Amino acid sequence: MQGFPDRPEALERALREAFSRPRLVAAVDALAQGRLPQAEALLREQLAQDPGDPAATCVLADLASRIGRYDDACALLERCLAIAPGFDAARENYARVLQLADRPAEALVQADLLLARDPRNPAWRNLKALVLFRIGEYAQALPIFERLLEEHPGDAGTWISVAHALKAVGRTGEAIAAYRRCLALEPWAGDAWWSLANMKTFRFEDADVDAMRAQLARAGLGAGDRAHLSFALGKALEDRADHAAAFDHYARGNALRREQGRYSADRNNARLRRAAGIYDADFFRAREGWGAQAPDPIFIVGMPRAGSTLVEQILASHPLVEGTMELEEILAIARTLWREAGETHASSPARYDEALADLDPAAVRALGERYIERTRIHRKTGAPFFIDKMPNNFAHAGLIRVALPNARIVDVRRHPMACGFS
Repeated sequence: MQGFPDRPEALERALREAFSRPRLVAAVDALAQGRLPQAEALLREQLAQDPGDPAATCVLADLASRIGRYDDACALLERCLAIAPGFDAARENYARVLQLADRPAEALVQADLLLARDPRNPAWRNLKALVLFRIGEYAQALPIFERLLEEHPGDAGTWISVAHALKAVGRTGEAIAAYRRCLALEPWAGDAWWSLANMKTFRFEDADVDAMRAQLARAGLGAGDRAHLSFALGKALEDRADHAAAFDHYARGNALRREQGRYSADRNNARLRRAAGIYDADFFRAREGWGAQAPDPIFIVGMPRAGSTLVEQILASHPLVEGTMELEEILAIARTLWREAGETHASSPARYDEALADLDPAAVRALGERYIERTRIHRKTGAPFFIDKMPNNFAHAGLIRVALPNARIVDVRRHPMACGFS
């Protein structure tokens, strides 16, 4: 197949034809069942036979995004859209992957292109509002969400989006009401329960505790909702000084999270030990003057619950400093380096610290400039300095120091047990 025509109705027919082919159907089925190597093999066979197949390219991009290879997914979707500019489903997926890759400005462009084709499309309006919310443009996002609610008052997902936006602009009472509207529609919605629990001044009622227990007793509750509900119920019981029961629910939630995630403490410790051996005084002395010289960023790093939010609020009260949010660009750069290290050293585990050590001055400067450019969209006030409060950046202090040598790093520390139990 040589590509989709740029007309929605013809595109729909072509898609139906594409997904009637046995190999592509088998690939989609394998992807849905988590058999990723088999899905990838089938898709690459299809693309070897027909390199211009947008459907196969789009599905391969979906596979790449599922395993966190967002740069690869973006490249595949760019190729797909070059072949088939009218492939709206691929463009929508491209916008979503750009968000995951921490490229919201580009995601907004794609959302606007979709809305130029169909300004009334609720999914695309919601997509644009989500991107606006991601970059802190709450005043623009909220009216879109509210208009969608007027048209679709029974959509629980939109209610929770509205609730998040209301919470972000400080309209706490309205946010609580919106979360409750979501729960009236979907009482199992763990994200809504946990969002209420995570509001510092909110306290659950006895009826809420009963409702959460009833949902946790349901068969068929998804693991994500079950984990969120466990955490929320734990918080409700902790507020009631029922500490043993609260701890039990926290433990259940954490067990579910461990099953869902790919985190390995042993692997993380090994990586940090290697990093400590690489980033010594000689390493930085040899790279003096490298990187982007902008002094703008102030990184606040540390373990969760160490007090980073309080430090951010203190610093952001200064007229020369703007508070933004937990930005993900350093993590995105680290992912890119990991991917490139894996491609360069395919026979050994990807080690991005070693890959960073191999870069020349121009490449290191490009990393710093990428950070400055891609975080610009989050800056609203014109203040010369801004805060990036992503706690997990502590693991990438070496990268920050090389790529952005004039940035400040504030390491907020608290006893690990206090962080763990706060």
